[in-house]
Amino acid sequence: MNPKEKLKELLEKKGRGAYSQLAQYLNVPRNYVTRWVKDEKYNFPYEYINEIATFFNVNPAYFIHDEDDKIPLTHYIPIIGKASCGVPVEYHYYDYGEKLPITADLYREGRYAIIAEGDSMEPKIKEGDIVICDPEIYPENGNIVHYTLNGESGIKKLVRDEMGNAVMLMPLNEKYPPIPIKESDELRMAKCLRVVSEL
Repeated sequence: MNPKEKLKELLEKKGRGAYSQLAQYLNVPRNYVTRWVKDEKYNFPYEYINEIATFFNVNPAYFIHDEDDKIPLTHYIPIIGKASCGVPVEYHYYDYGEKLPITADLYREGRYAIIAEGDSMEPKIKEGDIVICDPEIYPENGNIVHYTLNGESGIKKLVRDEMGNAVMLMPLNEKYPPIPIKESDELRMAKCLRVVSEL
């Protein structure tokens, strides 16, 4: 089962009023919970994974790994905010107050998670997916990166020239144009390592 199906099953097992109880516990409108479970346009709300796990008295790992996966999620990295997977948007990142549980092999000091927003990186990265990033790994040509470019943030595929210079940020969705990089641009990048929905 995927995370949405697991959430639906837990709600059904809890019985009447479970949708409203969870919404009240998370301090969100009830229709949010309905969307997370029943609307294909909405992903599992990874930003609430720890609270949802506490509400149902399960380990957060339950939503990320299959039941038969014995790898424990013993480490946590911060979820620092959202990054556009559409038209780049200026974000002021902040710690959501949430931590993403991950396996020991994925953990390294300085790594963080970011919530994707938009559809420019579909089908690989969908809106609402959480992406694990490492700012210490030098991104190579063709790598997907979380970037800030002149104060605007996003997730795109990096294109380098023969000299190794970053020249373009490419969407995977063809309806979006590439973003050229000029020498005068202020660019910071972190290599995207994993989409949580693929863990």
